[in-house]
Amino acid sequence: MPHTLSCFNLLGYNQQRWQEAGLETPATAWTWNDAIRAAGQLATAESDGVQTYGLLLSPSQVTVLLRGQLAASGIDFESLNAEIPAIDSPEVSAAFGRIADLVAEGVLAPPALGQNSDGWLPLLEAQRAGIWSTDMTAQTGFSALDYSVGIARIGGDYPCTNLGYAASQGTRHPEAAYRWLAFLSRQGTNTTYSQSIGDIPARISVAEEVGYWARFDEASTAILTTVLDDYARSRRSAEYAILDPYQTVRFMRALDGAFEELG
Repeated sequence: MPHTLSCFNLLGYNQQRWQEAGLETPATAWTWNDAIRAAGQLATAESDGVQTYGLLLSPSQVTVLLRGQLAASGIDFESLNAEIPAIDSPEVSAAFGRIADLVAEGVLAPPALGQNSDGWLPLLEAQRAGIWSTDMTAQTGFSALDYSVGIARIGGDYPCTNLGYAASQGTRHPEAAYRWLAFLSRQGTNTTYSQSIGDIPARISVAEEVGYWARFDEASTAILTTVLDDYARSRRSAEYAILDPYQTVRFMRALDGAFEELG
């Protein structure tokens, strides 16, 4: 029984810096290349050496960014016949090299800064990041930020995670269990709804109860509505990429080590 859709293809951005840079409102479906171009215009280096990064990502989204770079090279993790590439393949090396260049230019913050709030929260509070992962502010809420935040969506097959409740298949009281889970799913007690962008109430009634949609302007509402439409469409599709779990783990561990080298 779902209560929350947690979506990872959403980015927040500093609307004040956005306007100062003369950037247009993000399209309903951005690409990673669009985000990188905008980040390049938002990144600055002050005379005192303080860096304002264009793009500040959590480790999971840096990996998604790398997958986007690999897709441009013909390696698609989302296809039904997807195979995990070798970490030292020319395609992976080239994609990682492009990300390393973005870090060196200040367009992308070093991945280590996105690992925990000790790294990313001071940057957000000091307005030293133009665009960032929304799962960062899910932990602290936008109340910690004294400026307006906009929403951008990265297009592609990045499905939301369905969070909810489940009952054991062997329960002796299935009808009572269902009623209890249905009751729980209708409760608007999840405080992250008032803080996070990416955590969306699964029930319309809960969204109305907690005033979820009232927090967003017209452009942001359109983007979130598109995310929900994408999720519904992906749920109706019977085709999913099935990757070898052992190859995936080895590949991700190798990536973690490579990202640590970037700082």
